[in-house]
Amino acid sequence: MVLPAFISVVVEIIGGVVLLFYGKKLFYLFVGIAGFTLGYLAAIVLLGPFGWPGLILSLLVAAIAIGLAFITRHLLVRLAGVVVGVLTAAILYSLLGGLLTNLLGISGSFLLLPCLILVGGAAGLLVSLRAFDLALMILSSLLGADAVAAALHSTLALPALLVTPLIVCLFLVGLAHQAALPRRERPSAHV
Repeated sequence: MVLPAFISVVVEIIGGVVLLFYGKKLFYLFVGIAGFTLGYLAAIVLLGPFGWPGLILSLLVAAIAIGLAFITRHLLVRLAGVVVGVLTAAILYSLLGGLLTNLLGISGSFLLLPCLILVGGAAGLLVSLRAFDLALMILSSLLGADAVAAALHSTLALPALLVTPLIVCLFLVGLAHQAALPRRERPSAHV
C-alpha cells in the first residue's frame, strides 16, 4: 500500500523547517531526519513507490543513525563535513565547470573535478574540525533548505530553474537564524 503523498510532503516540510531553523540545537533530530531521508531514498530505489515497507526501512535507518550519533557524535559531523564539502565542490563544478576549464586552459574535466572534490572534502573536514557548531549549522541548514525546496518543487510544480535559488535563499535565512540563536552555556569548571 502506498502512503498518501500529502503525508510525505507535510513530514518533509515540517522536518525541513525544523532543521533549517533549529538544526544546531536539535542535533539528534538532525541526524534522525538525515537517516530517515537516506532510508527514504534507499526504499524508493529498492522497493519502488514509497509505502509501509519503505516507511519501516526509513524509520529503521533513522534509529540506527541516532544510535550511532550517541556513540560517535563528533566523528559523524566530521564525516558529514567531508561529504558536504565534496557535494559543494561537485555542485560548484557543475555550475562553473566550463568557465573554469576555459580560464585555466585545461581541456576536459578529468583533472579539474577530482582536484575540486579533494579540496572540497578537505575544506569540509577542516570546517568541521575547527568549528563544530558552525558545521552543524551549515549541514542542518543545507538539509533543511533542500527538504523544503524539494517538497515545494514536487507539490507546487516549481520550475527547476527556481529550485536552486530557493535552496540558496532558504539556506542563508536558516543559517542567519541559527547563528542568531543564543549559544548553549557550558557549565563552569570553577567552584
